[in-house]
Amino acid sequence: MATSQTRDNGSSERQPIVNGVELTDLNAVRSAFAYLSKGYNNGEIYDHGEFVTLTFRDRHSEHFGALRDADSLLIRDVYARVDGRQVVEVSEQ
Repeated sequence: MATSQTRDNGSSERQPIVNGVELTDLNAVRSAFAYLSKGYNNGEIYDHGEFVTLTFRDRHSEHFGALRDADSLLIRDVYARVDGRQVVEVSEQ
């Protein structure tokens, strides 16, 4: 099961963590959300080079807050698909 938390990095900043990966850049997003591409999750992760698109069902939506709270990431777009899944486009700031 996927998990989210926040880690104190020794300064006043706290970095969000998803599945044990600190969300510091797009490579971290790719690693943390790789589980979405497994068939039983009915989700997807697409790498577009300068940004990543995550598609997931509502039960994985708690990670949206972790993406939003990551200082080095920018949420470019969020929308719902006809099939009810949510799509989030993420890039580095």
